[in-house]
Amino acid sequence: MSLMINQVTFAGNLTRDPESREISEKSSVCQVTLANNRRYKGADGETKEDVTFMDCEAWGKTGELLQQYLTKGSPLMVTGRLKQEQWQDKDGNRRTRVKIVVEQLFFQGNRATDRPDEPLPAVPVESPAPQRPRTPSRPMPRDREGSEAPF
Repeated sequence: MSLMINQVTFAGNLTRDPESREISEKSSVCQVTLANNRRYKGADGETKEDVTFMDCEAWGKTGELLQQYLTKGSPLMVTGRLKQEQWQDKDGNRRTRVKIVVEQLFFQGNRATDRPDEPLPAVPVESPAPQRPRTPSRPMPRDREGSEAPF
């Protein structure tokens, strides 16, 4: 059996205000970039800092909540899947970028400092995903009485 998992959790602060755009009447996307700072001691004993930037995109209601409640500097934790994009720039060079397609949001901010006039929604916020019926590739195991055994 082959097991393939594409799941990531990333926490950081927004580097800019969320940017939303309409794709169609029923679909919109919101893009943000998160910065994650890591402090560590180098070989020389000095404290050093490493910053990782991740582009993120959130679709539908999830994106709308990002746009409504967060601004530049807001702390946020997301879970989602990694997606690699490839394109050619204007000079003909092949470019690639990895980003997170957000599936869940976890607001991390202090209500008193973020937007005191608006209450934050309950967390976590999940983007609606289409439900597929479960179609097992092999029959479910049965216990001695003949009912399906729980996993």
